Amino acid sequence: MEYYKQKLTEYKKRNGEPLTQKSQDQYYRTIKGLVEKNGYDWRIEKLKEHLKSFETPTQLSYVNAIINYLTIMNYIEPQISPYKKYKKELEVIKESKPIVNPKKENNLAEWSEILEWKNKVSEINKSKSNPQYNELMLEVLLHLYTTYPRRNEIADLQFTERDPKNPISDNNKNELIYIDPVGEPDEFILKFVDYKTDGTYGTQIYHTGYNTDLTNLLKAFISKNNFKEQLFNSPKDMDKPLTRLNLTKMLQRSSKKHIGKSVSTDRIRKAYAGQNKEAIAKIENTANMLSHSVGTNMKHYNVKK
Repeated sequence: MEYYKQKLTEYKKRNGEPLTQKSQDQYYRTIKGLVEKNGYDWRIEKLKEHLKSFETPTQLSYVNAIINYLTIMNYIEPQISPYKKYKKELEVIKESKPIVNPKKENNLAEWSEILEWKNKVSEINKSKSNPQYNELMLEVLLHLYTTYPRRNEIADLQFTERDPKNPISDNNKNELIYIDPVGEPDEFILKFVDYKTDGTYGTQIYHTGYNTDLTNLLKAFISKNNFKEQLFNSPKDMDKPLTRLNLTKMLQRSSKKHIGKSVSTDRIRKAYAGQNKEAIAKIENTANMLSHSVGTNMKHYNVKK
């Protein structure tokens, strides 16, 4: 187990980043507990029998940890694939179950409230001659999330300028790419390669368009940000990137202040898909934007009449 623990600290994800300390600790505890109870006999049928008394999310945690262990310990793909197949089975079961705690339903923000929240933040910033960095950053984030309802990978965006003729690179970074063709309108391109379901949906590209509110807002923000490579930075320390956790906390604090409800990126995604009727009219595009199949989108994000 100590060798595995050491390998966890050395492991690099596809984007070249190491696992967070929290992930390392969680994987290690899960595998250690499994070994203490079952040894290293992880045959699928025996594993299913061992895990059947647990809730589906807990079963997924165990299977994810096993896949991590086998990957880090250099097992070959045929040895890992049965666990990946089992993981997909569990994900289907998880998706088929209710995803909202009934006790929390009264606190769920509607799509109209999310737009109201975005508009309030924009109006406050317009009333100021020079909004502070964190104020402008919040406005940019809300415009991004209500246009492209991604997960928290938006926090990882890197800013870069590229040749209009060849704007998309092969690197493994989530990027905001600035394009300024000579004699033509400029725009931004969003590129996502590192996100929860990237193994299924691959690289995703979005164009902001010319002279849109979002394009103009992004121009103002990157100038405010001194054209730094890291697009979003901590308001308390501009030399440190904004973490995914701090992004969530920022959104929740702001939404609680402006609409009286604590809103996460996950809630924005669900409201976008379930209550934004313009998005539902473009259901296939919406499902792709959410990195879901159309079937999943239709089944779990129903329009409210």
